[in-house]
Amino acid sequence: MTQSSEIEKKNKEEERISKWRQERQKVAEKEKQQRLKAKKTEREEEEKATAKKLEKEAEKLLPEQDVLDCKQATHMHMITSKRKKNQMSFLLFVILPTLIYGIILKVTVVPLYGAKSILAVTSQNSSESVSVAGVMTGGTDSQKDAFKAYEYIKSKALMDRLEEEMSFITLLSSDYIDPFNRLSDVGWAGKSKQDQMDRFIFVAVDIQTGLLSLEVRTPRKDEAIRVSKLIVNKTSEHLNNLSDDLFLLKVATEEKAVDAARTDLKESKSKLLTLQIESGEQNPLAHIKSVYKQIAELEAQALDLQNKISRAEIAGVRQSTSINLLVKNEAELRERILSYRKQLVYPSSDGSLSLNSLLQNYELAMLDVKISEEILVSSLQSLMLVRRDAAQGRALFQVIVEPATADLPLSLIHI
Repeated sequence: MTQSSEIEKKNKEEERISKWRQERQKVAEKEKQQRLKAKKTEREEEEKATAKKLEKEAEKLLPEQDVLDCKQATHMHMITSKRKKNQMSFLLFVILPTLIYGIILKVTVVPLYGAKSILAVTSQNSSESVSVAGVMTGGTDSQKDAFKAYEYIKSKALMDRLEEEMSFITLLSSDYIDPFNRLSDVGWAGKSKQDQMDRFIFVAVDIQTGLLSLEVRTPRKDEAIRVSKLIVNKTSEHLNNLSDDLFLLKVATEEKAVDAARTDLKESKSKLLTLQIESGEQNPLAHIKSVYKQIAELEAQALDLQNKISRAEIAGVRQSTSINLLVKNEAELRERILSYRKQLVYPSSDGSLSLNSLLQNYELAMLDVKISEEILVSSLQSLMLVRRDAAQGRALFQVIVEPATADLPLSLIHI
């Protein structure tokens, strides 16, 4: 009983302590919330006070609304005045001078008529190819000739020809042309009259088609067409002269090679003929063949005699008139064979060459003649090819579109 009462008493004490702790936690949490709320309220009041303080300071610094309206009106008036001033300046310094300049140009500038034409430089040897886009493009030779024509049209040489033919530069430098477009030497700028010719003669090359576009500008239509045709004729003449000079040089070179080959052939044949006359042999090879043939026949005869002598010796007949005659004949044949062999190897007593040396010289002379003939044939073929190329490679200056002018002058068209 005593133990159970103590345990019960202990449990009650623990329950009482637990309840007290819970009440204390509730009180502490409530006080915490009150403190946080008080701090929040205090912070809000401080912020309000700060905001009011800032508003009062701003009111002291900023001007009043009437002052702001007055300043705004003044600023807008300045912007409007400046805009009107800029507009007036633009009118006075841009629009008005442009109109005045346009009127002056309209009154004083001589209208120019442009004669446009399309040109092409072709030859039989020029190759053509088709691009991916299907546009026919000129071959390499045609493009080179087109750029040659372009450079000649832009050159001083053509300008001099035009001056000689029709005093074209003098005409463009006179009162016939207005002061704005008139040709004149500008020394301080380093520009001559030729440098300013692009005002009246314009040329361009289309690198895809190889065609040249030519435009000549003059105050009269017929004059523009006449100058265009003259430029075409002079350019065609110049390109033909270039082609002729080039191919004539090639032909002259090949003709020299042919003449040299002919001279070599004549010398080779002369040496061969001299050798034949000096040796008395037209063909040493035939003579040598006959010598070898005679040597073979004599050796066969000597061998036959030697066999007969051997058979007689075997038969015991050594000393007899017939045997002695056979021996003598064999010795004579051996001497003749030796003599023929010496003719092949050793020079004769009169100082003439041996047959083998003569044959060697003859073969070398014949080889020189053959080589000279082959060189001559090759040179003649090269000359024929060069002449054919000269005929086919001649540059042909074609007018694809004839020079023509518009009804209105260029100045009016551009306006």
